[in-house]
Amino acid sequence: MPDKKSIKVYSVFLASPDDVSNERNRVSKVIEKINRFFEHQNIQFNLIRWEAMRPGYGESAQDVIESQISQDYDIFVGIMWLTTGSSDSSESGTIQEYSAAKKRSDEGESVEIFFYFKEQPLETLSEINAHDLVEVQKFKFNFGKQGLYKSFVSTKEFEELLEQNLLDYIKDLSDKEKHEQINTTPSKVDDPENANDEIGLFDLFESISTNSDKLVSNLSNITKFAEDSIKKLNQRTAEIEALNEDTKNFSITKLQRILNAAADDLNHFCNQMRRELPDFRSYLESFVNISHNLLITLKSINGDKTTQLEKQRISLTYLVHMMQQTEIAYVKAMDSVSKLPSTTTQLNKARRRTVMTFERLISIFRNGIMKLELILMKTGDSVSE
Repeated sequence: MPDKKSIKVYSVFLASPDDVSNERNRVSKVIEKINRFFEHQNIQFNLIRWEAMRPGYGESAQDVIESQISQDYDIFVGIMWLTTGSSDSSESGTIQEYSAAKKRSDEGESVEIFFYFKEQPLETLSEINAHDLVEVQKFKFNFGKQGLYKSFVSTKEFEELLEQNLLDYIKDLSDKEKHEQINTTPSKVDDPENANDEIGLFDLFESISTNSDKLVSNLSNITKFAEDSIKKLNQRTAEIEALNEDTKNFSITKLQRILNAAADDLNHFCNQMRRELPDFRSYLESFVNISHNLLITLKSINGDKTTQLEKQRISLTYLVHMMQQTEIAYVKAMDSVSKLPSTTTQLNKARRRTVMTFERLISIFRNGIMKLELILMKTGDSVSE
C-alpha cells in the first residue's frame, strides 16, 4: 500500500439542482471507480456534496451549505437540466456556488470548472416550467461566452464524459509533474512486498493473456460490424446515384425503398453493437486493470530496468497506437453517417441512433486509451523505438 502521507488528494465540489439526482449519484460512482484504479499511484479524489454535510441553522439552507464548503477545492463540477435550482435569495444555490468558483479562477487560483448540461427530451410538456427553462438557457449562454461546457442526453453518457474529463485532469497533472522532474533523480520505488500480494506475477501474465484474447475477439466483431455498415451505406448511396441517373425508371417509391433499406442497415448495426459494446467495455476495463497491476509489479521487482517491463510497455504502446488509429476510423464513419440528408423519418431516426452508437463506442475507446497512457507514464519515462 502507498504511504498515506504521500497521497495526493484532489477535492471535487459538486453543484446542481435536484432534478439531476441520478447524475449526482453517478459522480460518486465515477470517483470511487477512479480512486480504486489509482489506489497504488498515490492519487485520490475527494467528493464534496451537500448531502454529506452536517445539519445546521442559518438565514437559509444555502447559507448553511456555504458555511461548510471549503473554498480550496480543486475541481468544480456543475450540472443543469430544467432548472437552475431554488434558493431563498435572488440567485440559485448552484449559480452562487459556480460564481464562487469562477471568482477564484478569475483571481488566478488553480481551480478547474467542469459544467454539464442535460439535454434529455421530456415525455410530457407538463414537466416544463417556462421561467426555469429561460433561466437555464440564459446561464448556459453566458457560460458559453467564457467557458466550454459539455452536453449529454443519458445518465450513462454523463458518467462516461465525467470519467474521461477526470482522467484528462490527472493526465495533465502527470504531464506537468513529469516536465518538472526532468533532469532530477527519480524517487525510490515502494517496497513491493505489500503490493499485489494476493495475485502472483504468473497469475497476472496468465490473466492478461486470457483477457487479451477476449478483447481482441470482441474488437474484431465490432470492427467487422462497423466496416460492413459503412460498406452497405456506400452501396445504398451508389444505388441512389444510379436511380437518379436513370430518369426513365426513377420514382419516389423506388427511392424511398432504398432509403428505408439504408435505415434498416443502420438499425441492424446498432442492434449488433448493443450486444457487443457492454462486453467490449468490460473486457477493456479488465485488460486495463490487469495491465496496471502487471506493470506496477514488474516495476517493483527491478525498477525501470526489467526486461519484461519494457516488453509489456512496448506492447501497450503499440496497442494504444492501434486504438488511436481505429478511433480515427470510427470518427470518420460517424461523420459520414451524420451527413446523411434528412429524407425520411425512418432514416432520420436510424441516423441519430447510429451516431449515438458511434459516440458511445468512441468514448469507450478514448477512455481506455487515456488509462493506458497513464499506466505507461507511471511505469517509465519512454519506450524504446
